[in-house]
Amino acid sequence: LQLVLDLETADGKTPAQVRAWTVAFINRVQARTGRPGIIYTGFYFWRDQAGNGSNLNCPLWLAAYRSSPAGLIPAGWSTWSFWQYTQTGSCPGVSGNVDRDAWN
Repeated sequence: LQLVLDLETADGKTPAQVRAWTVAFINRVQARTGRPGIIYTGFYFWRDQAGNGSNLNCPLWLAAYRSSPAGLIPAGWSTWSFWQYTQTGSCPGVSGNVDRDAWN
């Protein structure tokens, strides 16, 4: 997998500041690797805290803990590439909760 930018907290920054930081980070990833980064975020964070902008040509790894991601694709994407549907899953050989994901 390509590098993933995990966007879940604004750390006191405004949406415009989070967006500017995100653009700078993704541009650096592209310049150094020749490939787009993957953006991991949720609908509400992207809309309310990250500027609700374009997808910067990055695949979406969507955090949406529901039975379906329908209606929760952030603006800028038409679909998701990865979908984390739970953080309380189980996996043989691992004790405790694990994230569970689907690949589109």
